[in-house]
Amino acid sequence: MSKYNSEYLAIIPARAGSKRLKNKNKLIIKGKRIIEYTIQETLKSSYLSDIIVSSNDIKILNLNKKYPKVKFVKRKESLSKDKTTTIDVVMDIINNYKKNFPEYILLLQPTSPLRTTYHIDKAIRLLERNKKKYDSLVSVVELDEPHPYKIKKIKNNSLVSFIKGKSSETSRQTLPQAYKLNGAIYIIKTKIFMRKKSFFSKTLPYIMPANQDLNLDTKRDLQLLKLILKKL
Repeated sequence: MSKYNSEYLAIIPARAGSKRLKNKNKLIIKGKRIIEYTIQETLKSSYLSDIIVSSNDIKILNLNKKYPKVKFVKRKESLSKDKTTTIDVVMDIINNYKKNFPEYILLLQPTSPLRTTYHIDKAIRLLERNKKKYDSLVSVVELDEPHPYKIKKIKNNSLVSFIKGKSSETSRQTLPQAYKLNGAIYIIKTKIFMRKKSFFSKTLPYIMPANQDLNLDTKRDLQLLKLILKKL
């Protein structure tokens, strides 16, 4: 149960299959499935009123025997397509929740296995301290290279700046610091999410360390994760 008056519901979406890295959510590394890294860290948080795993994968759903404090919800096939958005999945959970829905939604994607309880709780505390000014919080990491000003696109067979009016020849030291979404943590007020169908509304950034940032999407990411976990 949360230490705050606000209630936070954690949602972990884990659809079966994936195109770039096959069945990534249920891959086994160091004796446990990828999704279990998120489940175990979420269970250790002091601020969550409930935890829901949404999946259409039988092996993931069967983890309910191992984690009885987590609610495993079988996702219908109409919400398990390649084009299904996370927004659609979360809205379905809200619409089928059996009691008053908590004030905040906390989305934790299993493809961020290096995100820990420390990050989850720190993000919640940060939003709680600033909840009068912000509706949501999203985790980011500093973007080193390539800086957005240096990215190009091809237009009419010519190389042009991806961001109109920005020169790639500007000194790196004078460029503004850029950040990228790392997919680890999304928090938003439920009523705002339902109205906007988005995790972004007066959004507060939570900056995560670059050395704890990994979004599992490719075989290269998987090899890197194995190397990192081997050292832990």
